[in-house]
Amino acid sequence: MCQHQYFKKKALRFERVGRSYLYYPAVSEKECVKAESKSFVNRVFGGAAKLMVTNFLEEGDWSEKEIESECPPSACAVADRVSQAAFA
Repeated sequence: MCQHQYFKKKALRFERVGRSYLYYPAVSEKECVKAESKSFVNRVFGGAAKLMVTNFLEEGDWSEKEIESECPPSACAVADRVSQAAFA
């Protein structure tokens, strides 16, 4: 992505320091990851986050232990259903 696109999206700022420019992020990494994740889910899965999580868990090479230990509470119901089907 070109610099001007980052400015247009208000993700990058700058200030002039002498004859140079100092560039710095206008949003936190967490905010950026959240926005890009939402954009990805909307583009690829039509906004269906549950479909994305289910697909990710089904297509990944995950052990039951990995699914149980890495799963945030909000996704555990989907992970439980997938792991029960995968390891039954």
